[in-house]
This record gives sequence, C-alpha cells and structure tokens, in this order.
Amino acid sequence: MTHVLRLGSLRVSGGPKAARLTGMSSKKLIDEALRSLSRVFGRLPPLMGAYVQDWHADPWSRGGYSYVRVGGEGAREELAAPLKDTLFFAGEATDSEEAGTVAGALRSGQRAAKEVLDSF
Repeated sequence: MTHVLRLGSLRVSGGPKAARLTGMSSKKLIDEALRSLSRVFGRLPPLMGAYVQDWHADPWSRGGYSYVRVGGEGAREELAAPLKDTLFFAGEATDSEEAGTVAGALRSGQRAAKEVLDSF
C-alpha cells in the first residue's frame, strides 16, 4: 500500500496556528503534518512520497477556490470518491454542500478521515 501526503496552502489568514507554519520549508511542513497525524493515529506506516503546494503563492491560482462549470453536476462527488480504498480525497472542491468555503474543507476532511477509518 502506498501512502502519499498532500498538503494544501497555509496562509496567515488561517489563524495563529497556520501563521506559525507560514514560510516553513516543505520538509518542515511535512514533518509537522506527520507529527500531527501520528498524535491522532499513533504509529504511521512509512511515507512513500509527499507534495506541498502553496496555492496562495501560485501565480495561476493566487489562493482561488473551486467552482462547478455549467453541466458539471456530480463533479464534486466524483472528486470525493476514494480510489480502491487506498487513496482518499478531501478539500473544499469535494464538498457538495459548502463548496468553496473553509467549512466545506473542514467537512470534507472529516468525511475523508471517516472513509479512511472505515476502510480498515
């Protein structure tokens, strides 16, 4: 089983905890994320890869959020669908009720975490 960690943007607007992470190197962000996950799940399997994307600094998105184009009904649910019970997706783009919001991002994280736990 391959485990990949993906971290989204961390911005000062995310509050004091996010502000503490702003400007950290990718390695330090990944280490911090793994420490946080291990506090929740205990001992973690070896990490095979990680990717950090700073959407706020990306010149093409500049902190943008998702939206569904005309004819895109069901796209958010499709984005949220796990792949073979080994890869799970979260993020505001995967929440069909509060898409484009912090609340949607949080709800999707809770949903994805439940899907991970249910897969064991």
